[in-house]
Amino acid sequence: MAKIKVAGKAIVIESAVSLKDWNAIKKYAPKYLDLLDEDKKKVFSVLLGKSGNGGISDFNGDGYGIQFAPDSTSEFACVTLTPDVPEGVSVEDFVADEYGKVIMLLNKLEAAIPAALKEIEADKKKILEAITIV
Repeated sequence: MAKIKVAGKAIVIESAVSLKDWNAIKKYAPKYLDLLDEDKKKVFSVLLGKSGNGGISDFNGDGYGIQFAPDSTSEFACVTLTPDVPEGVSVEDFVADEYGKVIMLLNKLEAAIPAALKEIEADKKKILEAITIV
């Protein structure tokens, strides 16, 4: 489950999945970067940034996405946000209202990641077994 950390004006959403694993999924099984509804419509996507702190997007009401920063001080993928919290609103309420939907969708997508990693491992094992050095 993703974690949310607040430090000063910064809000950090930390994935339960390592940046290394997200990159492996992007390379070998990119279908696991998207969460689809029952009609196979994309409702959430994970992107891996090349620079910056990452971000969160709303696809014009057609779904959401989170872009993780390309590096992190921990092993887990993170996005750092610095929104203006309205005066008189608690940071907790702001985070829940502004980012709650994204975090719920991220948690759903992350639930499939262990199976994706096993699939990647099994596929790589088959490839390695098929290699002959002469």
